[in-house]
Amino acid sequence: MKNRVPARVLLSYTTDYLWDHLEGDFILVMDDGEIETNEKEVLYSSYVWDYHRRFPNTPLLLKHHVKAIIKDDPSGTDTHLDLINSVLWSFVEAYRPDFINIEELIDIGALMSYEVSNTMYNDLTYRLEPDVTTLDILDFIQFTKHPRLVKAIEQMENTDEGVAKVNNVVLELSKSAEFKNNAMASVMRSKIVSEGQALQCLAPLGFRTDIDSDIFTRAIIKRGFTQGLSSLRDSMVESRSAAKALIFSTDPLQKSEYFSRRQQLICQNVRHLHRGDCGSTHYVPWLIREERMDNATKLASDLKTLAGKYYLDEGTNTLKILKESDKHLIGTTLKLRSAVAGCNHPDPYGICEVCYGATSLAIPANTNLGHITCVAMMSVLGQLILSTKHFEGSSAVEGIALKAHERIYLSAVVNGSRYYLNERLMSCKVKLVVAASQVPGLTDISLVDDIETLNISRISDFDTILLMVEDSTGIETIPLTVSVNGRLSNMTHELLKHIKRVGWTVTKNDNYIIDMAGWNFADPILVLPMRHFNMSDHQQEIADMLEATIKDLDYRSNVVNPCNMLVEFHDLVNRRLSINLAILEIILYSSMVVSATEEDYGLPKPWTSSGVGVKQLLLTRRSLSTTMGFERHRDVLTDPLSYTLTNRMDHIMDPLIMPELLNKL
Repeated sequence: MKNRVPARVLLSYTTDYLWDHLEGDFILVMDDGEIETNEKEVLYSSYVWDYHRRFPNTPLLLKHHVKAIIKDDPSGTDTHLDLINSVLWSFVEAYRPDFINIEELIDIGALMSYEVSNTMYNDLTYRLEPDVTTLDILDFIQFTKHPRLVKAIEQMENTDEGVAKVNNVVLELSKSAEFKNNAMASVMRSKIVSEGQALQCLAPLGFRTDIDSDIFTRAIIKRGFTQGLSSLRDSMVESRSAAKALIFSTDPLQKSEYFSRRQQLICQNVRHLHRGDCGSTHYVPWLIREERMDNATKLASDLKTLAGKYYLDEGTNTLKILKESDKHLIGTTLKLRSAVAGCNHPDPYGICEVCYGATSLAIPANTNLGHITCVAMMSVLGQLILSTKHFEGSSAVEGIALKAHERIYLSAVVNGSRYYLNERLMSCKVKLVVAASQVPGLTDISLVDDIETLNISRISDFDTILLMVEDSTGIETIPLTVSVNGRLSNMTHELLKHIKRVGWTVTKNDNYIIDMAGWNFADPILVLPMRHFNMSDHQQEIADMLEATIKDLDYRSNVVNPCNMLVEFHDLVNRRLSINLAILEIILYSSMVVSATEEDYGLPKPWTSSGVGVKQLLLTRRSLSTTMGFERHRDVLTDPLSYTLTNRMDHIMDPLIMPELLNKL
């Protein structure tokens, strides 16, 4: 029978002492239960138990043992951080009643986190020297020569799904008992290397993209870096990955950082986080969705990105904190407290901690809330753009997923790349309406005899089209989205042949109208290019939603519902990232205005009107110090409104222009 050891007894000894005296397997008795463990797991956990040694009222719980973090997996690069985080918040909860100033308590806990992490690094680096291993080429070869993987590669289809199946074989082998002692499998299980990097070595590289993100669909690479690229074609195709990474480290990264700079200047207007509850009764309605697939992309449950938000429990009429473990709330619509819905705190530059969420405890005192939240999102985007070469595996494209109202007029194979007119329209008179700017090369069709020789991507690019449908009930004009994640569709050769045959008419608004009479409904009208959607594209989508242009001013200020926009913004960002809603709320709130039409660009409150502003005017109609720290100085200095508009917000950069304002801020 194994010995039972009270965990509280071990707290009376230092971790150094335990290294010399603790050994074997035993049952550890924690404050809330027992756990079977051994000296290695307890020694690892003991470093973090310095919280309990210094602050004995902190409960010593099962979740404070490393086994609760890793379960049956090996420890990884973030294991110590997860363990420290678990203990830190138990400490804060236990000692919160003893501190009037919560920031002081959090600072003590944060300092302890740094000290514990630093001690673990220094001590374990020295003590574990005899256990350090390395990777051997034989570890890689064990994978590539495994009969199951060899067979999977031989049978691999030249499709995205075929590559994915082979990748899954590699991942399954890495977790199997057969590879228990394989060093490469061990670092994969520990997440010391990313799955994407490991798969590029062990599995076929699959599809690669050119520097413009177009996929080499006929040049699939069926070897990985361990086997080596044995053909000139494979080497040339793979060389584009390095060229793409080089390009992404210049212009796309510069655009990302410039976008980050603009957003920081705007977000810095949300300066203060106030402790306490403002008592707001304004909420954002939110349907909690489970993990799901959306257009071939796997999306996490909303519980993951909404964790920490306060919601109204209508049964008890009290506020509760939403947790990632609240699975029972999936499928229900909650009322979330949010700055976007309206915070009652009178500070025109701040919000209360309840409207922000329970993660407010992680915001240090005297921190500019807008700045820190903006950096939290933009740093992730910038890093992923910079890491294009390391993290971009076999390139896949997302296909078409028509919405319900679109399926009335268009049809497409699920996740396909071609749009067809719905056969329901065969009995109707249908005309296609496109803007002249979307078809700059349309006149070229009259210059060639063989339409098939034309590059369709040079003829047209569509984000949206209009269909004019006439039936017995009248004429209906329907706008339809025909792009997927920034991939604009092109007219097919079949449609170009039809246009050459029937011609077109031009309206006074420079729109082309194409009569679809005689169209073969079995032919596609539009096709999506085989282009990989990358992080630079994702960043641009986020920028387009947040910033817009002057022509969108009236619509965004008077029509757009900020709560609805928050849901769309959350879904857009978290298609590729995992950013907590509290962060996204502050970023969106900083772009909201009282009324752009009345030149009131202050942050809205529940007792004011509210809308969403546009980037250029947010910079020039609030404090001019942001513009002086950005660009277009001459335009601002020569604009009469710069001198006549006095209803402006203060900004933390104001003292750089007027030092006498330093004490005011």
